[in-house]
This record gives sequence, structure tokens and C-alpha cells, in this order.
Amino acid sequence: MQIRQVASQSDLNEFIAFPYRHYHNDPVWVPPLKSEQKGQYNRHKNPMLDHCEYALFLLRDGNEVIGRVAAFLDRLALEHWKEPIGLFGSYECIQNNQASAKLLGAA
Repeated sequence: MQIRQVASQSDLNEFIAFPYRHYHNDPVWVPPLKSEQKGQYNRHKNPMLDHCEYALFLLRDGNEVIGRVAAFLDRLALEHWKEPIGLFGSYECIQNNQASAKLLGAA
């Protein structure tokens, strides 16, 4: 297993596509609009990114994506709470403790 930061449009497309593959057989999963998902990581469409730094990570097993996570530093929240707090989201992973630990460690 190898974790890498999203560094290209192709990586971002894989990041966005992963939950659609991962949950495709889950009868209770309601897929969000892909255009909305893409907009979350676009500074022109998501005003929250004006005060956030973020990194996206993909976990691969060979060529297959098996997990993803986003890590955020929100400058407004840091100023308000006066604490070194990071946030994470967009966490999806296969059922594997080692894979999960790698993703959360990267975040």
C-alpha cells in the first residue's frame, strides 16, 4: 500500500470517483452529484477554501485506489479557537486497519 498526495487533475478525478466505486453495491448509499463533489475542491466555487489550506490523499494497492482522505487547516477556526486544530473529511477506505491507519496518519 502506498499513500500519495493528489497532485494532478487525474489524481483529483480518482479522488472524486473512489466513493462511487467503493459504495456502488451499498443499497443505502445515495451518491452525491459529481459536479458538487468537484466544486468542493475548486477555490472559485467553494468560498471556504479562501481561508483553508488543504491536502487530498489517495491510498493505492498497486494501481487500485483503496482509500482517500482530505486534511484541512482552517485559518479562521485556528484564530478563533487559539488551538492547533486540523480537520479531516472525505474519508473512505476499504475494511482494513492498516489502510485506515495510513490514511488517517497522512491527514
